[in-house]
Amino acid sequence: MQACASLSQSFRLLPRRLLNVLKAENDRDLYLIFEYMETDLHAVIRANILEEVHKQYIMYQMFKALKYMHSGELLHRDIKVSA
Repeated sequence: MQACASLSQSFRLLPRRLLNVLKAENDRDLYLIFEYMETDLHAVIRANILEEVHKQYIMYQMFKALKYMHSGELLHRDIKVSA
């Protein structure tokens, strides 16, 4: 459960507030519950409103998040926009 507390503290620094961290019944997975957002990345991509600089910054944020997760020896199944 120490990992849950650590994740919770780290994600509080992000623009979207982390509301809860739930531990799965299998004791291997965590679910991060964030504030509701009006849209998602998939909708923004489909709207074709992003300029190149926005796309680069989104990728930068994704890579930084992955590096942080991997530094804590956390794994993920996949990263994708909603479909």
